Amino acid sequence: MYVLVTFKAFGKCDASYCEPASQHVLGAVLQRALGSGKVLASGSLADTVGGFFLIDVDSAEELVDSMGSDLLDNCQVEVNQIAFSGTVAKDLQHWCGGPRYNWVIGNDL
Repeated sequence: MYVLVTFKAFGKCDASYCEPASQHVLGAVLQRALGSGKVLASGSLADTVGGFFLIDVDSAEELVDSMGSDLLDNCQVEVNQIAFSGTVAKDLQHWCGGPRYNWVIGNDL
């Protein structure tokens, strides 16, 4: 399953300063996540000290293993499962009784 993980550092960091301890923790989290081989995309958030990961995982436990608990201790974290448009269209076709509706089905990752 694909999940979108967004995180924002707690009050210890802002655009001009971040405590060295927080920098160390966030750096370790980034290295661990990117080194897991599960990250499909990543980036930073423009309006805050934080970022996002698009990760392909098989279970919630695997997500925690790839991110580490330090992220939860130092950041506000939000996790959302991703449903791609092609998958949603296929589900709608099934729920609506079959192919009589002409849904445009896109490509998944």
